[in-house]
Order: sequence, then C-alpha cells, then structure tokens
Amino acid sequence: LSPADIATYHRQGFVTGIPVMNAQQAADFLDKLERFRQAQGTRAKHLLRSKSHLILTWADEMMRHPPLLAAVSDIIGPDVLCWLTSFFIKDAGDKQFVSFHQDANYWGLDAIDGVISAWIALTPSDADNGCMRIIPGSHTSLLSHQETQDKNNMLTRGQTTLVDDADAVDIVLAPGEACLFHPLAVHG
Repeated sequence: LSPADIATYHRQGFVTGIPVMNAQQAADFLDKLERFRQAQGTRAKHLLRSKSHLILTWADEMMRHPPLLAAVSDIIGPDVLCWLTSFFIKDAGDKQFVSFHQDANYWGLDAIDGVISAWIALTPSDADNGCMRIIPGSHTSLLSHQETQDKNNMLTRGQTTLVDDADAVDIVLAPGEACLFHPLAVHG
C-alpha cells in the first residue's frame, strides 16, 4: 500500500480497490467455491460461515495469498494471524442483506488494535448487485446495536446499528480486488 492508502485507512476506517489477485486467480477461487457449494448443498452455507480456511485448502490458500498479506501487513505490521474467514454469498435475486453493523461489537475481542478485516471480491461487486457499503470515519467509537433476528439478514442474530446511511459509500470492487477495514467501521 502507498502512504496515502495507509493514511486513508486511518482517517476513514477503510481503504478499497486494492488489487490482491488477478482476475484469473479470482475466477479460479470462485470456481472452487461454486464446486464446493454444489457438492455440499444446503450444508455449504453453514460450512462457509466461520473459519472456512480450517477445512478448505483453497480458502486457506486465498487467505495466505502474498499480495493480500502484504497489504494487511502494511497496516497492522508483519505479525499476522487469521482469526476468521467467512463467505457472504448473495445469489442473484435473493432477498438476503447484511445490515449496518460494526464487527467489533460482537466479535468478543478484548482489544481491537491491530485487527483488520479484508473483503475480497470474486465477482464484480457494485451498487446494482448489492455491494458492501461503509460509512467513512465511523471507526472512532463503538455504537449500540440491537439484534433484530430478521430472517433475511445474513448476520447470525441480525445485529444492527441505527445510523443515517446518507454518508455511506459503495465499495465497488472488480474480481481480485479487496477492501481492508477497521473492526469499528460501520458497514453493511
């Protein structure tokens, strides 16, 4: 990352559009993901939800991809531990969504300094297909959340923080690009 990228991360709580793999590598990972989903059927959603890098060698490979680790290390330093991997998959036409929330609210970590999230696009991600949105500068304090239990919310308990999303920005990514964000950054 450039010094400007790192400054953006600290100022806004995220930096986006980081090329961490080429389009062919992203397509190869997407193929492995889709083959896994097809083979596992309804079990796939559960298996892809938490720590999938521990059971899927290709997810572990993606998590350890050198350009991704280099970008993460530029922000948090070289001592990197992957605590969680998960896939949020929205197929065309489904009504699922992810409400605005802060990961730090429900991760149960004692400290969040040195913690970072990396979202990697395996398909084009834009406003038309429901890309992630982040509220710049929202990473400075923990907000209160409520659990909605909304059946269409992809978060386990429908964790939601009530915010004005007028300032939210669309995180538009091409396959192989990533967004790195702070665990207090409000996103959905």
